[in-house]
Amino acid sequence: GLRRGNASITIEPGGQFELSGAPLASIEQTRIELAGHFDELATISKPLGIRWIATGTHPTATLGDIPWMPKSRYAIMREYFVGRGAGSHHMMKRTCTVQANFDYENPEDGARKLRVAMKVGPFLSALFARSSISAGRKNKSISERSLIWLDTDPDRTGILGFVLDKDFRLEEYIEYALDVPMFLIIRDGENIDMTGWTFRDYFENRSHGFVPTVDDWEIHLSTLFPEVRIKKFIEVRGADAGPIPMMLALPAVWKGILYDGTALLAAEDVVRKLDHSGLRSAFKDLARKGLGVKTRAGTAIDVIRELLSISAEGLKSQRVEFDVSEDETAYLDPLREIASAGESRAQSVLREFVNDDASSIERYLAENEIL
Repeated sequence: GLRRGNASITIEPGGQFELSGAPLASIEQTRIELAGHFDELATISKPLGIRWIATGTHPTATLGDIPWMPKSRYAIMREYFVGRGAGSHHMMKRTCTVQANFDYENPEDGARKLRVAMKVGPFLSALFARSSISAGRKNKSISERSLIWLDTDPDRTGILGFVLDKDFRLEEYIEYALDVPMFLIIRDGENIDMTGWTFRDYFENRSHGFVPTVDDWEIHLSTLFPEVRIKKFIEVRGADAGPIPMMLALPAVWKGILYDGTALLAAEDVVRKLDHSGLRSAFKDLARKGLGVKTRAGTAIDVIRELLSISAEGLKSQRVEFDVSEDETAYLDPLREIASAGESRAQSVLREFVNDDASSIERYLAENEIL
């Protein structure tokens, strides 16, 4: 991997290339950072004839076609996941997301944002669905990536029911994290396999010969993969990767909801009727069928249109409050187009794509090519 300032680049288990951007104050700054990253990547990639595709699952390769990246961290995870879920190795090698991180004011603010994001997330995920093609053929779902993640490891993925409770406190997330099995710790630059321990066991029982550190805890928190997670910041995780306008739409839609008190209240009210079982059911249906799904909160497309309106108002309010010169609601345009059409791009691809057809595959690659 590489690091520069507060940004870093990592190579994921199947060769996915991930930019973890620096904390920034606006979507425009994020756009500039992303453009600079792709310019640098193009300098290296184009002479080598490498194409970069942004989509939720690898569109042409099978699991066996993709080599494992030679990192000891991934070797530990690979062995641990055997038997944990049928989708685990597919998750590691074949999936790709776009994620966004948001800070919070205090534990109460963090708990509330985490709770609302966990409830709203499955609906926004459906907007970004872009994994209806795998290994040159149509999938039976519009976001195969979402379903793969749900079948990875019940201890550390999916929707966390306890977060949805109105009285949820961040201490409960800590208790949850303490009881999730560990992957590793790092000592003298080496990854040490700790998969036989939960963090609570590790912290309370020193027979393993190591003294627990804050760095160990931070590494452990980074190995938890719920749809929304909290570390030093809140990370919304549930979106298929897609073209650059969609990459920028993700932080925009979430910023509008999470950084304005009125918007946060309104978004929470939209999904208030969804309990844990209803949300899990809705999440699976949205990943399989798309925006026409009926949920306890209403038809998905109606919920999504309302959330987009709430986000836009939140962004407008923030523009006034923080004296932002740029109209950040413009970054919502790709999502508004999907909401207006009533279907995600993944749904229309299923109609247009012909299995094992070279021209269909090339059109799909060209549409999702970012370099």
